[in-house]
Amino acid sequence: MQSPEQCPVPCQRCGAGMSPAPDGGTARYADVIPLVCRYCGYAETLTRDDRVRVSRERVALLRMAQDAAEAPARHAEQIIGMRPWLGGVVVGGVLTLNALNGVGTAMAAIERAGPAMDAAARLQALQGVCVTPLLGIGLAAGMFGGWTLAMRRYRALVTPGRWARSPLSPGAPARCRCCGAGLPEQWGAMVECGFCRTHNLLDRAVIDQREALLLSETALHQARAAGVIARANEFSASFGQWSLVGAAAGAVVGGVLGYALALALARA
Repeated sequence: MQSPEQCPVPCQRCGAGMSPAPDGGTARYADVIPLVCRYCGYAETLTRDDRVRVSRERVALLRMAQDAAEAPARHAEQIIGMRPWLGGVVVGGVLTLNALNGVGTAMAAIERAGPAMDAAARLQALQGVCVTPLLGIGLAAGMFGGWTLAMRRYRALVTPGRWARSPLSPGAPARCRCCGAGLPEQWGAMVECGFCRTHNLLDRAVIDQREALLLSETALHQARAAGVIARANEFSASFGQWSLVGAAAGAVVGGVLGYALALALARA
């Protein structure tokens, strides 16, 4: 656990870590610390005795706000863990096996009837047993495809939000995404902040895209200062939406292919 003195005091307006003011050395009293936010320009003065208390209180508020903003993303992670698309695969497999048995039975009946059964009757006998298996396969494949698209979207939108803050200068350590304290270098791992216990993803992109991420961080803090709170409220819904769209599309394609197969077998 890091010492509280190692954690910067979060800005009261935007939540970014504040730095000592450039003229801090000219403070009138030795126990007074002038602080300024490099993102929104907010300035305040704290005594050394109040610094740790204020830092703890503001970090706790940041954690509460962060937990509220990331609640939908955590819900999406629970959905990922449940793998609901497996239900579609099981249902599709059962329908397929049952219908394949029906295809064999129908073909045997057609062979027994011989020329006495016309093409329309053969189509009627084969239509249900041909459409059902391909409908099940299309349903399962479409649901899995929709789930895969949703997973790609989740990784593209949510994972960067778990990244640690980029170093302020080359060679400096990455910073906690919540309180701004320095983090140990453990690339590719979820590293727990020693001060606020927030988990941060330390990816090489944090270093490779440092300049772009710093600009993005500046925009985020300025938006917070203006009262805009970013929420990850679109991720959990997208899983169900994409899975349903994929299942519907797969069912339509499977039904069309099944009817075409039945028509081809009836004319054979």
